[in-house]
Amino acid sequence: MYNETRQLVRVATLYYKHQLLQSEIAERVGVSRQTVGRLLQRANELGLVKVEIQQPFAYATDLELRLEQVFGLTEAIVAVPLDDDDATTKAAIGGAAATFVQERVRDGDILGLSSGSTTLYECALRIKAAQMPNLTVVSLTGSAPHNFSTPNVDLSVMLIGQALGGRTVLLPAPRFVDTAEIKTSLINDSGIASVLRLGCQANIMLLGVGVISEDSTTYRDGYFTKDLLESMYQRGAVGEILGHAFDEKGVRRFPEICDRSVGIEPECVRGKSMSVAVAGGAAKVESLWGAIQGAYFNILITDSNAARGLLELAERRGVAPRTLARVRKKRSQ
Repeated sequence: MYNETRQLVRVATLYYKHQLLQSEIAERVGVSRQTVGRLLQRANELGLVKVEIQQPFAYATDLELRLEQVFGLTEAIVAVPLDDDDATTKAAIGGAAATFVQERVRDGDILGLSSGSTTLYECALRIKAAQMPNLTVVSLTGSAPHNFSTPNVDLSVMLIGQALGGRTVLLPAPRFVDTAEIKTSLINDSGIASVLRLGCQANIMLLGVGVISEDSTTYRDGYFTKDLLESMYQRGAVGEILGHAFDEKGVRRFPEICDRSVGIEPECVRGKSMSVAVAGGAAKVESLWGAIQGAYFNILITDSNAARGLLELAERRGVAPRTLARVRKKRSQ
């Protein structure tokens, strides 16, 4: 028994640690190549071999695969923050988004960014320098230039455009206006209309997903009153994307802010090969759930806590993976 185990360990060591071919091992220990194959299989069956796949960039591959299966996503990228605090979580998601941009964006692409997402700002800070003179980075929504205490979409667009050596196109309008009439007038302006058309042409879109609460950037920027937020929350609003609030089924039925939002329409994001939501944290689970139901994105870059929260929510609500995927496909068409 000892000699048999010794031979199994010897063959496994030569194969897994010294990376010899099975034919080389056969010649070295004096057996056939077929015997080496059987010895390696036996070593695995007895638990003598333990294979570990390292994840140097701290991504949770198991959660990524489950998100893709359950929600019918084209791709999920799940970062694992070193801590659970908000700043660390946003930095981890932003770093994952920066890596995504650097790996996927090509010279000649049109890259669109939405909202004043602080997570997208973290992404912009981490973009490494490149030379893509034919790349265009464009704002998909208006900005908040009056509030310099928080990042805005213009700043993120400029940082990414400068880092990648491309041109930047900003939307010269506020993120929200006071009335629907003002919005109609603005989007009919030739300069603003041309930027909105360019934004709709973007083949890659990075989208922030907001919450309906006093913690939202839009509330802190002064666009929503506390009474308005409470009213929408009581009527089922769970999140916001591109300045449009939606309920848990992804349905937009809150004209009090949608009619005042200046940016591309949510329909523009559907059908894109890379419509990417960059958001996370436990507080955004319900918002991400609703955005998934509305098929506002097909790629999700998030963190491990939000990923687990989404999967637990799907389990509690008893929604079959095929059902979710079917709903997403129907709405994205």
